[in-house]
Amino acid sequence: MSTLKSLLIIFNIFITTHSDLPTVDTYPAIIYISEQEIYWMYQECDEENKWIDKKCTKKEGDVGAAGLYDHETETIYLNKTYLDKKSPIVQNSIILHELVHHIQYEAGILKDERICYGKKEMEAYRLQKLYLEQNGKDFFKEMEMNELFLLSILSVCDVWYY
Repeated sequence: MSTLKSLLIIFNIFITTHSDLPTVDTYPAIIYISEQEIYWMYQECDEENKWIDKKCTKKEGDVGAAGLYDHETETIYLNKTYLDKKSPIVQNSIILHELVHHIQYEAGILKDERICYGKKEMEAYRLQKLYLEQNGKDFFKEMEMNELFLLSILSVCDVWYY
């Protein structure tokens, strides 16, 4: 069994121990991609518009996302450029965060297209924060965000998100 598969199993147990989410039998693939590629995915840029659409033009300092879960391909995409600057504990916390989304989808929670973006993220950030704290890390410092920024993410309720 691969190290990543073992990590996903351990995180599955962590998630089900600290939440109401169920265990899953299938695990997502994990692919490391460049900061530019994850930015395009985060902005939902396709091959035709990624070179001409303003929202697809990455500005200096824009990360886009540390990780993304794609339920259609059952894949976690990780921002290799961003993660290479982080400790293994922080890297693992991002994998855990994205695994929460996989489990949410497998449990049927995310199949309702009307679910608020913030509601989806709330459980993932809560468990990521708990994991970091249990490993002696400060969530806000490690993730380079403040409480107001997190609150703004958790407050988003855009029914057209999907």
